[in-house]
Amino acid sequence: ADDAAIQSELGVLYSRKRLRNKAVPHIEAALALAPSDGRTLADAGEAYDNLGDRSKALELVKKSLEHGWTLDQLQRNPGLRSLAADPRFRSVTAEVPSAKRP
Repeated sequence: ADDAAIQSELGVLYSRKRLRNKAVPHIEAALALAPSDGRTLADAGEAYDNLGDRSKALELVKKSLEHGWTLDQLQRNPGLRSLAADPRFRSVTAEVPSAKRP
């Protein structure tokens, strides 16, 4: 999981600079190493949102909830603030029974 965390962090950092060609290989490597890790999935969602792929970001955020990440953890992530403000975020997260709402 450490390798996945490093790959994930690199992907997020490159995505913040909008460097898609550098970000995507790291994001995909992280997902390959830890496909069911909630944090990795949430980080990948943040990265894809940074890169302008909101649909993919929402899909990954939903998967993060299905794999143990919580709605609170998503909402506390400053990198997901824009995504969490999207009306589709609420509907996608509502589809996951384990997503606890305050």
